[in-house]
Amino acid sequence: MVTLKAVVSLLNNASPVTDLVGDRILPNFIPEKIKTYPLVVLYTEDAEINSTMSGPSALAYQMVKVICLARTYSQMVDVGTAVMGALMYQQGTFGGLQVRKIYYAGENESEIEAAGLGENDLLHQKELSFKVWFYVPSLIDG
Repeated sequence: MVTLKAVVSLLNNASPVTDLVGDRILPNFIPEKIKTYPLVVLYTEDAEINSTMSGPSALAYQMVKVICLARTYSQMVDVGTAVMGALMYQQGTFGGLQVRKIYYAGENESEIEAAGLGENDLLHQKELSFKVWFYVPSLIDG
């Protein structure tokens, strides 16, 4: 969850992203009341502590998925491009997490049905994957 907090912090402080989505950067799910697009939803997947011959190192990674949802393909591409620019190769302390570096790990595009949006109930979706390498404080401090 700390990894997600760091990525949300980066996106919230990136004006190319917030200029497009405003405050619609949502960890883990989309509340039903939100009907305004574009928006970004994030969630985390597997995490792993890097191992060495002498045991765990202080370095770990977690996969973060960032889903860009928009009413038009063009909006989806713009949001995806802004997100990539905000996250790729970032390093420093964000949201209380000491990030070693963020790497782009791939993407998928699709269309999804979203009832109740009006004439065209389709949303364009781009799912971006990032590998977030970070330091594990408990392992750094001993």
